Amino acid sequence: MSEGFRSEMVPNAPGECGLGMALIVDTALSLGLWPDGFTQGDGGRTYHYRTA
Repeated sequence: MSEGFRSEMVPNAPGECGLGMALIVDTALSLGLWPDGFTQGDGGRTYHYRTA
């Protein structure tokens, strides 16, 4: 398994990322990856995940 994973979410409207983030986090957890913070960019946030 890889050392970690990154996902980027760029919402078009406030609150639009809810369902997408739920699906990404659910999949990441099922693969043994845990949330490890995020970085804020100009176009949105990049979420980081690490292996358990």
